[in-house]
Amino acid sequence: MKFSSPSRAALRITLAYLIFAGLWIVASDAVLAFFVRDVETIASLGMLKGLTFVAVTALLLYLLLVRRFTGLANAFAERDAALADLQQGLARFEAVFEQAAVGIALVAPDGRWLKVNRRLAEIVGYTPEELLEKTFQDITHPDDLAADLAYVRQMLAREIERYAMEKRYIRKDGSTVWILLTVALVWQANGKPDYFISVVEDITRQHEAETRLKEALAWQKRARLATLNQMEDALAARREAEAANAELRELNATLEARVAERTEALKALNQSLESFVYSVSHDLKTPLRGIDGYCRLLEEDYAERLDDEGRLFLANVRNGVTRMQALIDDLLAYSRMERKPLTTTAVDPRGIIENLLAERGQEIEARNVQVRIALPPLTLAADADGLAIVLRNLLDNALKFTRHTPRAEIVIEGGARDGGVHLMVRDNGIGFEMKYHDRIFEIFQRLHRLEDYPGTGVGLALVKKAVERMGGRVWAESAPGAGATFHLWLPAAVG
Repeated sequence: MKFSSPSRAALRITLAYLIFAGLWIVASDAVLAFFVRDVETIASLGMLKGLTFVAVTALLLYLLLVRRFTGLANAFAERDAALADLQQGLARFEAVFEQAAVGIALVAPDGRWLKVNRRLAEIVGYTPEELLEKTFQDITHPDDLAADLAYVRQMLAREIERYAMEKRYIRKDGSTVWILLTVALVWQANGKPDYFISVVEDITRQHEAETRLKEALAWQKRARLATLNQMEDALAARREAEAANAELRELNATLEARVAERTEALKALNQSLESFVYSVSHDLKTPLRGIDGYCRLLEEDYAERLDDEGRLFLANVRNGVTRMQALIDDLLAYSRMERKPLTTTAVDPRGIIENLLAERGQEIEARNVQVRIALPPLTLAADADGLAIVLRNLLDNALKFTRHTPRAEIVIEGGARDGGVHLMVRDNGIGFEMKYHDRIFEIFQRLHRLEDYPGTGVGLALVKKAVERMGGRVWAESAPGAGATFHLWLPAAVG
């Protein structure tokens, strides 16, 4: 029969007690028999001897138990301290495990996840609970699984202690994440594998950057090869270019001579055109004045001989002459606009507007047209005469197309905009459809019958040409029956 260490200690104490008790009984009886002959005395002393033995053995038992319990108390205290240290260490391990900036996992030898931290779950897109129901083989990319398992077999065979590799995990949403995996194996005391410790770091960005760098290096290599080829081609092209340059210089000299000749010819043509326009206007106006004069004489001297129809015909002739004269004047103004020198100065538009309104004050008052000017202090960089032509035509248009409006209103307003000055002339007249917007700025284009709204169809074309010559632009907004707003944008004066 084998005894454990506590049993052997108890056996030694029991044997010592038996030996001590036997020696005490034998020795004490021999001493009493040697010194005492009286039987009653021996009986009394025997009882005293027994009580003394019980007291001594009780004292010895007390001392033995005190020593034993003190040892047990010290052992329990040491055990409690070690247990507290172990719990504190486990708490620190749990905190480090859960709060680590990298993924950490304990993995069974068959690949099952035993414990995973929060960061690893974030990397692969699963919850920790979902991940614990899978194996690492389930989420490893098929192209990387064989290499990973080969390392695992080497560790289980004790050929290597740890390994590190780059591989891909397949996330829950189906996307792929590149990771750096570092693995170590913990063994049991009996020599059997216990679990793997895996550290997972997300290196997707680094891997993508490396891929782009490799692609850039490959592209650079191809570019260098292409550059060498291009240099060879360039040398050949340079020789061809030098020959072409010689021909080009000769051609440029010829072109410059031709340009000079054509410039002189164009100047002469412009002078001839100006003379032609003046002559045409003079030659056209002279017979028109004659026609108008004879018509006036007919009205004055022969009116009684003409019937109503004859007088109507005569009035129509005079109206046609008047319109022809106005058309000639507008054509002359349009042609002179391009040839007129452009003098750009700082111009206050309010002064020009007030002068134009004063000139038309009689008509405005007679028709009770409400005119409102809402202009802050503005200074334009413009040609004063050109700006006057523009504003005159826009104001005349507003008066003309509000002729049949019961409560005619014209508003002139503006302000700074886009580094320049924005002017608007708004009326509540008949308006027009926006599909005709570009057409109204072309020469001789009309949207209404001459009998309803007289005019030559040159005014807005003249406005557009004048504004563009001053570096600005003009546009309009309108709708049938809702009036029209004409916008001008011109550069602001500097300083």
